[in-house]
Amino acid sequence: MDYTKIAYIGERDAKYAKVINSVSVAAGGVVTHSGFNVTGFKDIEVMVSSTGNVTVYPQVSYDNSTWYDIKAEDDSDLAYNCNNENIAFAVNHHAKYFRVVIYATSTSTVTVELYAQC
Repeated sequence: MDYTKIAYIGERDAKYAKVINSVSVAAGGVVTHSGFNVTGFKDIEVMVSSTGNVTVYPQVSYDNSTWYDIKAEDDSDLAYNCNNENIAFAVNHHAKYFRVVIYATSTSTVTVELYAQC
């Protein structure tokens, strides 16, 4: 996956990718993207914009083939609702690849941006 390498304040390395760019998804549809290699980057900021109601599930992988849902403390899948708004959330991980899966409960146009930082 192509990404842009950037530096934040304090010259810590970071990289950025717009992994889903204004994709239209119908109600009941699912959209995802190829794995984002985050080797050496432990913190990821995920920014999602939607024009309808979607649920965002972050996933991690060690081989970019088998994907694992991140669990919350109550053993439910970690998920974020995005209802015609812009949301952001952070994920700390130790995996090699990261992606998000979007489930649309209403027709929506979705954009997802990832920032990974050392």
